[in-house]
Amino acid sequence: MSALKKALESLLIERDPQKSLQNDPLSFVHRYEKQYDQEIAAVFAAQLAYGRVASFFPIIEKILDEADHFGGPRAWVNAFSNAHSQRIEHIYYRLNKSPDFALLAVGLQGVCSEYSSLFSCFQQGYSTDHDNINTALDAFVANISRHAQKRASSIGWKQSTLPRSFRHMLSRPASGSACKRWNLFLRWMIRVEFPDLGIWDIPSQKLIIPLDTHVHQISLMLGLCSQKSANNKTARAITESLRKLDEKDPIRYDFAIAHLGISGSCQKKYVSSICTSCPLQTVCTVEKRI
Repeated sequence: MSALKKALESLLIERDPQKSLQNDPLSFVHRYEKQYDQEIAAVFAAQLAYGRVASFFPIIEKILDEADHFGGPRAWVNAFSNAHSQRIEHIYYRLNKSPDFALLAVGLQGVCSEYSSLFSCFQQGYSTDHDNINTALDAFVANISRHAQKRASSIGWKQSTLPRSFRHMLSRPASGSACKRWNLFLRWMIRVEFPDLGIWDIPSQKLIIPLDTHVHQISLMLGLCSQKSANNKTARAITESLRKLDEKDPIRYDFAIAHLGISGSCQKKYVSSICTSCPLQTVCTVEKRI
C-alpha cells in the first residue's frame, strides 16, 4: 500500500461519517425514505451547498419544509405552480433568489413528467463506454434547462431568457466547469457506502470528485493535482490520481477530505498543534510550501 493510500485510509478511520453528516447538506436527503423524494431533495440541497454551512443550512431547511407541506419534494415539484412560487418569494441565498428555486422546481417537474424520474433522465445520456459521467451530466442539465425554459411562464417568469443566477445553477462540463454541486449530487446518488445513498445503478468508478475549495487546496497539498484553477480539468486530474489508489471507487475519500476542511481541522497552512496529529501529516507537503 502506498504511503498516500495508507494516510487516506487512516483519515477515513478517524473521520466519523455519522458525526460529519450533521454538518453536511446530505443530511437533509436522509430525511426521506422514497427514492423519488431523495432525488429532488438532493438537487436542491446540492445546489445550495456553497458558502458557509451555517448560512446555507437554514435555506435548504426552508425549501424542504415547504416541500413537506405539500407531501414531500416529489409531490411538491409535480404540483408546482405560480401559487407555489409565490409562497417561496421570501427565500433567497446569496446569488440565488426565489425565481431560481421556482425555475429549478418546474425544470425538475418537466424532467419527471417526460422521464418518470431523474435517474431515468440521467440514464438516457449515459453509456458504459463513457470514461466518466461528464457526457451524461451535460445532457441531464441540458434537459432541466430545456424544461425550465418551457415552463417558465407557468410561474410568472415573463422574460425571454432565464436569470443569470439560475443559469449559474445549470453548470455543465462542456463549458469547462468543475460542476462541484452536480458532482456532489451524483456522488450522493451513486456511491453505496454511507453516508452516500447509492440509489442510482451506475458504477462509482465513473464519478468525478466534487471540487470545492477545501478539496482543491488539500489535493494540492497532497500532490493529487498541480492545477491552480478549480475547473473540470482539475477535477478530472484529482479523480485520476485517486483512481490509482482505488480503481473502482476513486472518490471514496472525498467526504473525509472535504470535512477535514469544513470542520477547520485543516488550516491549509502549517499549525503544529493541528498538523502533528493529522493522519495526512506524512504525505502533506504544506511545510515545504511555507
